[in-house]
Amino acid sequence: MLIVHIGLGKTATTTLQRSVFPKLKDIVADLSYNKPEVMYLCRKHHLYGLSADENSRLRALLSEAETTLISDESLVNWNPRLWEKAANRNLELFGPDARIVITIRKPLEYLTSVYQQMVHQGNVKDAAEFFVASQTYDRLEPVTQGMRLEYFDVDAFSLERLHEVYKSRFRHVTVVPLSKISEFSFLAEPLHLSGGSVSELRRQFETAPRVNVAYSSLAMKLTFARERIFGVFGAKTAGSNDRAGYFWCRHYFGDEKPGQKKTAVLYRDLPFSQKLAQFPARVFGRMGWRRFDLTWRSFMQKVVNNYLPYRKYALPADVPIPEAVLRANENYFKTCESGSERAETASRTAQPVAAAD
Repeated sequence: MLIVHIGLGKTATTTLQRSVFPKLKDIVADLSYNKPEVMYLCRKHHLYGLSADENSRLRALLSEAETTLISDESLVNWNPRLWEKAANRNLELFGPDARIVITIRKPLEYLTSVYQQMVHQGNVKDAAEFFVASQTYDRLEPVTQGMRLEYFDVDAFSLERLHEVYKSRFRHVTVVPLSKISEFSFLAEPLHLSGGSVSELRRQFETAPRVNVAYSSLAMKLTFARERIFGVFGAKTAGSNDRAGYFWCRHYFGDEKPGQKKTAVLYRDLPFSQKLAQFPARVFGRMGWRRFDLTWRSFMQKVVNNYLPYRKYALPADVPIPEAVLRANENYFKTCESGSERAETASRTAQPVAAAD
C-alpha cells in the first residue's frame, strides 16, 4: 500500500512529519516512511523528470515495504496555477492506486500563512504585490521562475478544484481539514489502527513542540522596516527564491548521490577570494551564531513572538483577494469539515486521466 500526503503546506505538515508519522514505524509492521532516496527521486521528477533507470529504482524502493508513507507538501506545488501539472507528475510517480491525502485549512488563514511563509524565507514583498489576479499573473508568468512562488494567482485558488484534479487521476483521495487531522481517520482506516494506536498518534500530535510559528504583527512590521533600511543602500534580503537555483540545481541535484558525503576542502586550501568570503561566517560561527541560531527569522519567532505582546498578523485591506473566491473556498471547506464531503466514496468511480504536462 502506498499513502502519499501531498500537503497543502501550512496545515501542520511539519508537526506531522517530525512528531507523528515517524511514530507509525513503531505501530505498523513493515512500514517505510520518507526514505531519503525516495524523496530525492520524487522531487527530481517534478523538476527534471527521471531516467528509465531512475524510474525502475523508484519502483523498487516503493515496493520494498508492505506499506510506504510519503509526506511532502512540495508534491502538490505551492502555486495553484501548477496544481494540475504537479498532479500529473504525481500520477506518473505513484500510479492511480496510490492513496492521496490532502490536508487543508480555512482559506483566509491559509493565504495569510502562505504569504507569511514567503516573508519568513526572506522573500519580503508587499502582500498586495504577492497576491495577483489571473490576468496580472498571465503577464508576469513569462518573467517568473516556475519552481519559485513569486506571485500567487488568487483567482486560481480553489480547494474544490484541487480535490477534483486528484479525484480524476487517483482512485483514493481523502481531504482532511486541519481541525480533523487529530482524529487520524485518514490513517486509521487504511492501516487498520487500533483505538490505542490512534490515541498515541493524537497525543504525539497535540504535545509536539510548535515549530515554524508565524510572525506576529510586530515581527512583520520589523521585518519590513529592516527591508526599507536595506533599500536605502540599494540592498535587499537574499531570500529562498534568490537561492533556489543554486540549492536545487547544483547542491541537491548535483553530482553527489543522495546521502553521499561531499569531499571536504580545508579552509586553508581555499583560494584567497573564497577565504575572504567565508571569514565572517567562520567568526560568527565560533561566537555561537550556529549554536544559538542567531538569524533574523529565529529572533522574530523565538524572541519577538515570545517576549513581546503577540498580536496575530492580518493581511492588509488592499490585498486583491476577490470576495467570491474566499466565499467559494470557505463553503467548500465547511462542507469538508462537516463530513458531508467524503472523498473516498466520490473517488471510487474516478477514471484516472493520462498523465501529461
